[in-house]
Amino acid sequence: MRIVALIPIRAGSKGIKNKNIKQMCGRPLFSWVMEAAVNSKLINEVWISTESKSYASLASEYFNGVNIHNRPKHLATDSTSTDAVIVDFTKKFKYDLLVTLQATNPFTRSEHVDAGIKHLLKQKYDSVLSTAPINRFVWPSETPLGTYPINYNVFERPRRQDGITPVHIENGAFYITRRKVVEDFNNRLGGKIGIYDMPKASIIEIDEPTDWELAEQVLSLYNKGTKML
Repeated sequence: MRIVALIPIRAGSKGIKNKNIKQMCGRPLFSWVMEAAVNSKLINEVWISTESKSYASLASEYFNGVNIHNRPKHLATDSTSTDAVIVDFTKKFKYDLLVTLQATNPFTRSEHVDAGIKHLLKQKYDSVLSTAPINRFVWPSETPLGTYPINYNVFERPRRQDGITPVHIENGAFYITRRKVVEDFNNRLGGKIGIYDMPKASIIEIDEPTDWELAEQVLSLYNKGTKML
């Protein structure tokens, strides 16, 4: 089975300028997920997808041997979806299983990726997404008929410390997809879908400056040996 990693890092981000190459704990943001992919025991090839020659050059310098997918300019706009990038890559390159890692979650480690791949293969899923488990009382949005909690009974309210059914929040770290799913649905998810829980702190995704500050603080502690909860 040919397992390939794809890391999209376009230039021109608006919320945080040059976000993907901005220094996060002394290294370019993208380098954290690239390291996870390179150190994976199961991934055969690692590809960076970018329209920027300078980004491609930096990635090649940082990790020798990384492959570059020269993304078309029309797939590097603010409105371009990750799925569109995946479809374009799929049309050009061979793989059986694609692991798409997003640079905006620097908490991803190779052991998470490998465990996610093994989970997909063992359970015979068609696709798997990474999540973070949250033990909180969760309510959906209101409707004309009112609203009711998702994971507990209001008439038998448990104490949170006694344990409640967790909900699993998509953390945007990685997606694992069989080729046939992309070809059939033009999507990173489809068929029989599974989830893989990462530590709770991985729920932090970097989209705004405040996200960056929080992620950097948590990642700094993590790198000093603090266990990521």
